[in-house]
Amino acid sequence: MGFPRGSGVHINSNMLVAQLAAIHEFGTDDGVIPERSFLRSAMVRFAGEHGKIIKRLAKDISTGDRNQSVALGLLGATAAANVQRQIVDVKTPPNTAETIRRKGSSNPLIDEGQLRQSVTWEVNS
Repeated sequence: MGFPRGSGVHINSNMLVAQLAAIHEFGTDDGVIPERSFLRSAMVRFAGEHGKIIKRLAKDISTGDRNQSVALGLLGATAAANVQRQIVDVKTPPNTAETIRRKGSSNPLIDEGQLRQSVTWEVNS
């Protein structure tokens, strides 16, 4: 889950979406862009939900009610949706006044929505 190879190029910055995601997740060394974790914080925030899903899917796999690839796909879809939700819910640190004027929005991780829409998962077997 995250931004696998082929996630594309960000329309405003011409950098890979995965690079932009890393910048927002960890911030820049010079502090111009502060850390606004959405991947790690989503995994912490939704750990209980993910744990319950993993337990249920493991049981389904062990009883033959679900195959492993389908189960991992369900877990990936859930985790990706939770990361997208976290991107929307991140509010701190807030954008600067200049960034809010430029974007027309105070949501720190949403501009055109490309970052959020690019979150996905893949199952490799």
